Amino acid sequence: MGFRAWDNDGGFTVPLVSIYIPAYNAEDTIVGTVQSALDQTVRDLEVCVVNDGSTDATLDRLSEHFSDEPRVRIGNQENAGIGAASNHAVRMCRGAYIGQLDADDELTPDAVERMLAPMLADTRIGVSYGSHVKVDANGDRIGDAWTAPRFSRFTLLHIMIVHHFRLFRARDWNRTTGFAEDIRNAIDYDMFLKMSEVTEMVHVDERVYRYRVHGESTSQKHQPTQYRNHALVVARALERRGLAADWTMEPLDNDDPRKYRFVKTQAPRRSLESPMSPIDAGGDRAESVCGPTRTDEPSDDPLAAASIQRRIRGGVVRKNFGRVISTSRQIAAWYASPSGLISAVALLVALGLAGTGHAGAAVWVLVAWLGGLIPYKLSRERAERARHLSELSEEFVRSAAERSSMEDSSLTPTVEKLAAWQEILDRRCAVVEARIATVELREPVDEDRQR
Repeated sequence: MGFRAWDNDGGFTVPLVSIYIPAYNAEDTIVGTVQSALDQTVRDLEVCVVNDGSTDATLDRLSEHFSDEPRVRIGNQENAGIGAASNHAVRMCRGAYIGQLDADDELTPDAVERMLAPMLADTRIGVSYGSHVKVDANGDRIGDAWTAPRFSRFTLLHIMIVHHFRLFRARDWNRTTGFAEDIRNAIDYDMFLKMSEVTEMVHVDERVYRYRVHGESTSQKHQPTQYRNHALVVARALERRGLAADWTMEPLDNDDPRKYRFVKTQAPRRSLESPMSPIDAGGDRAESVCGPTRTDEPSDDPLAAASIQRRIRGGVVRKNFGRVISTSRQIAAWYASPSGLISAVALLVALGLAGTGHAGAAVWVLVAWLGGLIPYKLSRERAERARHLSELSEEFVRSAAERSSMEDSSLTPTVEKLAAWQEILDRRCAVVEARIATVELREPVDEDRQR
C-alpha cells in the first residue's frame, strides 16, 4: 500500500493505520520497537508514542532517532500508569485502524497487513488479533506462545485469549470507556472484554509479534496483582452486561483468583410488600382476587395467621369434596351403563348366594363381576390417554398457528399436519369413550387407516 500524499504544510494527511506505544523506562528497547512499526509492508501508517514519565533516557532516545520522522508522533506526560498512557496514546491516533504495541516488543514486517485484511473484507469485524512468539531479553527466540484457535466470548470471560498483535477500529474503541486507569495490571484484558461487548472479533493464527519475556515486564513483576485484577475485570464485565444479579464467580483455588466458575444465583425471596402485591387506597396490602399473597415469612399477627389457616383448611376441604363429587358422578354414570347394570346384578346375586350357603357359586359370580370391571378400568385409562394426547395436539396446533400468523410460509405444512392429527385423535377419543359402555377389549377402529 502506498503512503498518502503530503499536505501544504509539509506533513502527511490522515493515515489509514495508527500504532500506539505507551512507554515507561524502555530506553534499551524503544528504538527497535518503533522501527519495527515503521518497517511494515503497509506504509500508510503513523506511530504514536507516549512517554509515561520515564526516569531513564526513553524520551531522549525517541527524540534522537525519530524527531525528524513525520510518521512518528511523540507525547509526554507525568507518570500516571499504563492505563492513562494508553488512553493518551490512542487519543493521539488519527487512523481508522489502531494497533497496539508494547515498548519492549517488536512486530514482523507483515503484521499490520495480515491483521488488516479481515477487517477490510468485513466491516462488522472490529478487532483482529494474531499469535506471537516469545523471545528473551536479548531478542533470541524461546518458543511459540499458547494461543486459542478461535475467538469465543465465553472463553474470554475465563482467560485472556486476545493475544498480540491486536488491531482494532477507532470506531469501536470510541464506543467503550477506554482503558481502566484505576488498576495497574490486567489493563488489556479489561479493554478487550469491553471491546467484545461492542463489536465482533476474529483470530488470525499468524505469529506476527515478538513478545519479550523478562523480569521487568508488568505481568511478571506484579503477578499477584495481575491475578487479582483478572477476577476484578471479569466481575466488572458481568456488571456491564447486567449479569451480576444472576451469576456469581465461585473461586476454585484460593491461591489463584483466575480459577473460578460461574454459579447461577437463587431468585430473591419476595418480601411482604412485594411489587407484585396489589396496594389498596389506604396503603395496606390488598388481597388478590386469587386469595392472599403468599410470602415466605410467617405473619406476626395471630388473627391473620388464624385466618390464613382457615382459608387453607377450607381450600383442602373444597378440593377433597370436589374429588368425592367427581368420583360419585363417575360411579353413577358407570352403573347407568349396561356394563354397570350387569355388574350390579352380578354383585347382588353373589351376595344372595353367599347368604344361602352357596359360597362356590358366589365366588364364580364375583369372578365374572371382576371380569367386567377390569376391562372398564382399562377402557377408562385408554380414554384418558387419548384425551391427554388430544390436549397436547391442541397446544401444538395453537402454537404453530400463532407462528404461521407471522407470515412464515415454511410452517404451513406443519400446521396442516398437526390439524390432521388433531382430527384423528378426536375421532379416536370419541370411539374409545363410546366403547366404555360396551366394555370391548379390542382396539378402536382406525377409520382413516381403513380408508
